[in-house]
Amino acid sequence: MNISNPRLKTSVGWESGFFSLASLVHKNVNKMERKKIALLAVLVCILVSGSLTSCDKDERTIPSHQEEGIASKSEGNDLRSESLRARLDVVPSQALRGTNFRFVVWISGRNPQNKKAALRFECPDGVTRTFDMQTNGYDVEMAFFVLNRSLSQYGEYRVSAYEKVGNGYYSLFCSERVFVLHPPIPMGDNYSSLHVGKGVMYPRNCTAWVTGKVNEMWNANSFQNLIDNPRDAKHWKNHLVAKGYKADGNPRVGDIAFWEANIKGCSGSLGHVAFVNNVSSDGNTVYITEYNFPSGERYGTRTLKRYGARKPSEQFPTAFIHVQTRRN
Repeated sequence: MNISNPRLKTSVGWESGFFSLASLVHKNVNKMERKKIALLAVLVCILVSGSLTSCDKDERTIPSHQEEGIASKSEGNDLRSESLRARLDVVPSQALRGTNFRFVVWISGRNPQNKKAALRFECPDGVTRTFDMQTNGYDVEMAFFVLNRSLSQYGEYRVSAYEKVGNGYYSLFCSERVFVLHPPIPMGDNYSSLHVGKGVMYPRNCTAWVTGKVNEMWNANSFQNLIDNPRDAKHWKNHLVAKGYKADGNPRVGDIAFWEANIKGCSGSLGHVAFVNNVSSDGNTVYITEYNFPSGERYGTRTLKRYGARKPSEQFPTAFIHVQTRRN
């Protein structure tokens, strides 16, 4: 027999001892007594072996202190995660400047009466600003906070909820995006009164016109400084996104309408840009002003349609670049 378990060795040792005892008694007692003693010896061996096996089971099922510590730590993390759960609601999602936005935050967890909340705004000008929220009440497990505020800059804000603890702020990992809309900008050719990037942009071209309209919107004379070489229209999206401006397919008043190079009916080898003066309420119709389209260094207007365009020149551009507010 191959014996590798020390407990099994002990068990076999007991068996050997008792059977030796039975053999000795065999010589000195009668047959009936020998049977009784042998049976008793076997019974004792079974009891001892069973007891040792039972100890093995107990030792394997008792968790170590280290395992208990890990479980406790995991539960602690879960409780902390519960305390940081939150919800952020914003009404409305976009509005003209001067409209009050209502921000509401719910924070769940222990001791809701002691909680404080704040909102962090990543503003269109590139600056981040933080505002404490007003406590609006609490129940057994949840605190409620509110902030009513009008936003002064045109463009997109990213709004994130934080819990305020002492002098620190802890992210609640919920955020929304809101947009402050620019009012419609009148159509009309006012090229001669604009800061068109003289000496930088090619005169009476699409890039000069859009430079002048953005400077007019900003009440500044600096937009041309954002456009690095090469300054052809087809490079504008990359230049401006690199400076922190955003571009997508959702038009808003004050955007730059951008076409890549060689878009049939819309742009040549150098691309094209135009200025967005107005947008329909559903965002599917855009009214633009431009220069040098399709050629001739002259002022022009177009109506672009997301759906149902009858010719290529009426189709939506490659992207709309949101430049309503100058970034620092």
